[in-house]
Amino acid sequence: MPIISELSNQWGGSHQKLIAAIKQISIAGGEYVKVQLLDSNWRKDRCINNGKDYLSIDFKFLEELKEICTEEGVSLFCSPLHEDALDWCLQLELFPLKIGNGVFKSRKEILNKALNSEKPVLVSIESSELDFFSELKQDYDNVKALVTSRNYPTLLEDSPIVEYDGSIIGFSDHTVGLSACYFNLARGAKLLEKHYSLSHSWQSSMEAGHLGSMNMDQLSKLVSYERDIGIMNKNFFDNQTLLDFWV
Repeated sequence: MPIISELSNQWGGSHQKLIAAIKQISIAGGEYVKVQLLDSNWRKDRCINNGKDYLSIDFKFLEELKEICTEEGVSLFCSPLHEDALDWCLQLELFPLKIGNGVFKSRKEILNKALNSEKPVLVSIESSELDFFSELKQDYDNVKALVTSRNYPTLLEDSPIVEYDGSIIGFSDHTVGLSACYFNLARGAKLLEKHYSLSHSWQSSMEAGHLGSMNMDQLSKLVSYERDIGIMNKNFFDNQTLLDFWV
């Protein structure tokens, strides 16, 4: 079962820290890394710190990240937050195309371009958007969904209860710790996404996802738990890759 380590907005503007996180994820047994390709013209609150570009990734560095991930034995894909970034993902064949909930809500031009590419598309939706997603599925057969909450961090009592089917395949977790991940695995989630952090203490107004992230030890535990479930289910999830959901 695929476990996605989300690295968006949690590397302090340091390419070295981002690369260090990828190496840790590989050591812990993680297989998938996701980054956001931010647009400083749209999200200055995330990209600009003390007048300097802070978390943007350009095409050249994205190529470098893909190379590093290949060397480390992990697969890279991205959430494009501007149309050029979506073109980069198509050019570098970074699939699935991940549409975050903010883009899903307010950047329909990016969502529609991704869907019309006919490539695999994975969207994050809130429980209140299930009806809209069902309508979307009627027009596009290349889209799957994760259910999430946009609070950083999300309280366990506010974590959504998800009903999984062929289109709602997983859970994007923003709670503290791993309890919500274990809960959703038990309920039938076939895909988990959770932010990854080098240090929970880096939580700040610029990087609000650290508290709800997993570290290297937690990722290792989650990978082990997922493998145990595979054994108990007689290899029910055996060798399933992320892109298999679109086959």
